[in-house]
Amino acid sequence: MVDLYPNNPVSWFAVGCYYLMVGHKNEHARRYLSKATTLERTYGPAWIAYGHSFAVESEHDQAMAAYFTAAQLMKGCHLPMLYIGLEYGLTNNSKLAERFFSQALSIAPEDPFVMHEVGVVAFQNGEWKTSEKWFLDALEKIKAIGSEVFIYIYIYIYFLLILFTTSWCCFK
Repeated sequence: MVDLYPNNPVSWFAVGCYYLMVGHKNEHARRYLSKATTLERTYGPAWIAYGHSFAVESEHDQAMAAYFTAAQLMKGCHLPMLYIGLEYGLTNNSKLAERFFSQALSIAPEDPFVMHEVGVVAFQNGEWKTSEKWFLDALEKIKAIGSEVFIYIYIYIYFLLILFTTSWCCFK
């Protein structure tokens, strides 16, 4: 793609995503994603992927900087808010994580991933009933989507484990 369309940021974005997916190639991914954002500074998906390349290495500040850039460029999209919230959660700042998850939820109230993360923050804060409600709501959304997508099956099983843990903590 890069050979055929060297001036198209999507070409460089695709190669950057490839390197993100093959694992342990984050430097390569960043090189290509940086090229995509250089060609088009307003290409939000490249900024999100660029943030992911730092997030997988626990480089929270750099990941958040990329996600904040994406948030400025992708107004109306909940994903940058979700990822900023995830990074804040990973740095043990649950209040800011909760704030960004709330923003993501206001944009995409039906997204099970956002619901799950709101449940995680509630769980970490010891709000067992609230976390259970969010996990169950997320499960219902996933069930409504159907079983044709394999990843949702994995997430469903993951949520069941979380619910089991939540129930065990609440009622022991």
